Amino acid sequence: KAELRAELKVLKDVRLAKKAEARKSYSEMSKHCTKVKAALPKCLGEAFLNYDSHEQLLSALKQIKGLKTLESVADENLLKFNDRPLIQLLRGFRKDGKTTSTYGLQWTQRWLTKPCAAEGWLHPWDGRLHCTYNTLEAETGRTSSSKPNAQNLPHEDDVRACFIADPPDAEEPEGYSIVTIDMSGAELRILSELAHATSWINAFNLQQDLHSLCTEILYPERWKELALLECAYYEKGEDGQPKRLKCSCPEHKTLRDQSKSLNFGLCYGAGPNALADALGISLDAAKDLMRLHEKKFPDIWSYLNESSERAQRTNEARDLYGRRRLLPAPTWESSKEYYKDEHADRLELSEEAQQQNIFNFKANYLKEPNEEETYKLTHREPSEQEIKQAMRGLWGSIGRKGRNHCVQGSNASIIKRSLGCGADASGKPYLWHLLPQYKGKLLSMIHDEAVLQVPKRYAKELAECVADCFRRAGAETMKNVVMESEYRISERWQK
Repeated sequence: KAELRAELKVLKDVRLAKKAEARKSYSEMSKHCTKVKAALPKCLGEAFLNYDSHEQLLSALKQIKGLKTLESVADENLLKFNDRPLIQLLRGFRKDGKTTSTYGLQWTQRWLTKPCAAEGWLHPWDGRLHCTYNTLEAETGRTSSSKPNAQNLPHEDDVRACFIADPPDAEEPEGYSIVTIDMSGAELRILSELAHATSWINAFNLQQDLHSLCTEILYPERWKELALLECAYYEKGEDGQPKRLKCSCPEHKTLRDQSKSLNFGLCYGAGPNALADALGISLDAAKDLMRLHEKKFPDIWSYLNESSERAQRTNEARDLYGRRRLLPAPTWESSKEYYKDEHADRLELSEEAQQQNIFNFKANYLKEPNEEETYKLTHREPSEQEIKQAMRGLWGSIGRKGRNHCVQGSNASIIKRSLGCGADASGKPYLWHLLPQYKGKLLSMIHDEAVLQVPKRYAKELAECVADCFRRAGAETMKNVVMESEYRISERWQK
């Protein structure tokens, strides 16, 4: 009996010890579960990682092979590794998040007291968008849009297809059409005019495909090798020479897309960072491509460099019509604010420091910090070296804006003239005076594109009328290249 009691006591002690251990494990797991549940709303997706936390994201990325040298998760640093699928996905995730927040639910909701993101953008009476267009607000001379910004809508077909023409009515039983018309390669035509680029001017005047021609000049041997038997580019014309039209050869298309991105990028003052982003290549590969382009098209690059230097020297830039854009020299204070705006992630304190600063603020002032106070509590001030870096960046920005304005500013001036209420040198009026005879309405203007609604019976006539206005407005200052256009007639807004 004594031995049995002893064994039972041992078993009881073991059971109690295991129960205590189980309780302890259960308690620890419960705490961990509670912690995870509390942190889960701060995380995106299924990964236990807050993608909005630069500190957490950088720590996770640096554990991946080949990314140990990553300095920060700022987009300019991620671009250095843009040839990696993971980095492309991450940057795409950020862009999609921004697009969703900008063009989300509020575009389908009717406002109650005023049009705003918090309530919705649709008018409560007619369910339409009534954007505000500012013709003189943008520094480049372009028209801007707000409440909401309809000019930066994604270019996808499914987005544009949401905007439809009015249904038939008693006045127009056949119904209405949407005419979408834009100037064809407007920036490239303007750049070729400004730079007196012979090869580009000849391509436009001979109705050749500029991007294909540029690609052949960049890669002559490779372009010829990749041509299929029935390549439209090499189809002979009446003079026995290749027509140099856009073809459907798969390999040609891949190379042509690269040239197209680079050609348009030059018009916008884009650098290697933007090119790497557009093509999904590394920063070094983008720099190599730009060096090759400069070697093959010296007249284009000579003009762009001259425009950049002139802007930095005179602190201004002018378009083909003489309209001026002031480009003031950077100061110490403006450079400091620029760095704070552009590199807020670099100035961000650790999460522990942020929480401690906010706690101390609440304890001292017994209130929640406002937006400006929160920034000061969560970020440090830029150092002297960082401000000098920003100043150099601003000087470079003046150069980019200088060459950008000459092209985009001229583009803006052409479309404003063509759609406005003026007349050309011969006295022939522009579109505003011509719209009533077609019963047309100008619905929107997106940089070098116009969207109009018109009765179906007048759709083609109005499209040709707008095309003529584009040609006449461009001819006021462009003597070597004609401003051509392309249009689409549909019941929806289509490219």
